[in-house]
Amino acid sequence: MSETTFNQIDSLPENMQLKYYRAVCDYGLNGIEPNFKGVEKSVFIPMRDLIDYSNDRSRINADNGRKGGAPEGNQNRKQAKSTDLNLFQPTSTEIMQEAKGHGFFIEPKTAKSFLECGLDPLWLSPPHTFIEFVAERIKGKYIDKPLEDIKAMFIAAVLSKDEAWDDLRQEYPAWKSKREKKNRNTVIETARENPPTNCRCGGRLTHHGDNELYCYECRDVTHRFDEASAEWIYEDRRIANAIR
Repeated sequence: MSETTFNQIDSLPENMQLKYYRAVCDYGLNGIEPNFKGVEKSVFIPMRDLIDYSNDRSRINADNGRKGGAPEGNQNRKQAKSTDLNLFQPTSTEIMQEAKGHGFFIEPKTAKSFLECGLDPLWLSPPHTFIEFVAERIKGKYIDKPLEDIKAMFIAAVLSKDEAWDDLRQEYPAWKSKREKKNRNTVIETARENPPTNCRCGGRLTHHGDNELYCYECRDVTHRFDEASAEWIYEDRRIANAIR
């Protein structure tokens, strides 16, 4: 399991983490995709894509090994790391747009250097990119500096041209994990605050506590909020009681 996937799962509520650990193991080892829906599925998709990326990279390495690889000095050998292995690497144009979105206009040459400075391609892919993180830290810390100086520091920090900026690469994973957790909590609260107004029977629903909805027609609680899927789930109490 990659550090990125671990941080993604670690940012989830504790009652959800085991489910995702199992899902990642099942998919990574056996190719079995979980039957997630809605928000649950949207949370799993980046984990699935990272597993696919790792598997593709392994297959490419194995294939190249069986073929003996490209001959020394061959241009294909020189380009291997920047093409075959970086399947999710953004383009220079996308890097320029990302930097622009966070207040920095950079040249194509600079964007290319961002792609070639050794960063994990996933760090450069939205949401919550390393570019966003660096821009936030630089502008927050050096707000009184001239704009040209701030831009120069931003570029140097992304490239980690000297040891002064190494801490940013160490701090970024934790920052990203917090942002992902905050987004997840926002999704949950938004869903909780927007419950259905009518039951399946057509009756009007009203809150019965924070996580339950009462139907006047059914004269019972018919919907409960499921935090794992961030959805209001219909529950036929008559069937549930009969099963019990």
